[in-house]
Amino acid sequence: MYHIVLNSDESYMKYAAVLISSIAKNSPHDNGYMIHILTNEISKEISDKMELLTNSLSKYCKISIKLHHMGDKDFQGSPLWGENQNYLAYYRLKLAQVMPTDIDRCLYLDVDMLVVGDISCLFEVDLGEAIAGVVLDFYRPQNKRPLALKRQKLSYVTLDTNIYFNSGLLLVNLKQWREHKVEETCIEFLSNYESMFPDQDALNVVIKDKTKILSPKFNYYLLLPSNKLVFRGKNNANINEEESVYNEALKDIRIVHFIGHLKPWDSFVEPFYNYGHLVATPYIRQWWSIALRCEAFRDELLDIYENREQEKLDILARDIYLKMKKLEYKINSTRHPIRTLIKKLKGEL
Repeated sequence: MYHIVLNSDESYMKYAAVLISSIAKNSPHDNGYMIHILTNEISKEISDKMELLTNSLSKYCKISIKLHHMGDKDFQGSPLWGENQNYLAYYRLKLAQVMPTDIDRCLYLDVDMLVVGDISCLFEVDLGEAIAGVVLDFYRPQNKRPLALKRQKLSYVTLDTNIYFNSGLLLVNLKQWREHKVEETCIEFLSNYESMFPDQDALNVVIKDKTKILSPKFNYYLLLPSNKLVFRGKNNANINEEESVYNEALKDIRIVHFIGHLKPWDSFVEPFYNYGHLVATPYIRQWWSIALRCEAFRDELLDIYENREQEKLDILARDIYLKMKKLEYKINSTRHPIRTLIKKLKGEL
């Protein structure tokens, strides 16, 4: 079986279920998947729902789900992270602890992803001596520098903007991960340095020289609409990829990543409405198509969907109202000079 690792607390388990469903529904192979979920405290209700999910997905492929209860002890003092302000994001650093020792590799995925194609080919990638296969992050952290926290004699660490990767997808060579003590070294980094993206920056510092760069089609970022995408090698580049590589990835996207606030379950208001209109983000409809068929969590996902759709209608109604007021103002502004012109013409006659 192919082994995949996720991080999820109880509140995000329904979103993990959608990702797992997308993996199963895009699996044409008989190998099957073992899904390892690194989590904190989980109720029996959620455990039962994950079992129901496993049974419902068996018609697509062989799939098993195993919950691993992790502790926060090693991360005390590190910055709290994410929407729920916890240490969950750091759990990926401990993935080698839960993987069977006879397994060569595993694939870590962020929960805010959607699989839209067969990903079994990733497990055939030749990693050689690399610790992990990664995809370059769209963001180029120019002049971003983690700062020494506890020991003033520590030197500054500069992130290499040319190979800065996103930790939302990690194709991990478990043997190399363990031999290079990635977990221990990253935890040491977190205890000594302050940075913008804690665990991601830690991984970029610790394994930067031992990564294999993968196609962005395996971690395709959905960005806010832009009239001009600027690629690596150009002034003020905001996409850390060559344009030709990016365009090639568009032809065969396998994994979509809803980065930042671009979550399918998020409010329409932020950041979309700040751009003056509702944004039709690609793959949102596809995510919800799977979510609303996710039997184990259907009721709560349906509630989110209905609230989201109502908010969409409210925003559209407000947009229409504002446009009508603007049009009314233009009409009234036009009437005044016309009336003045008519009076003037009458006077001359």
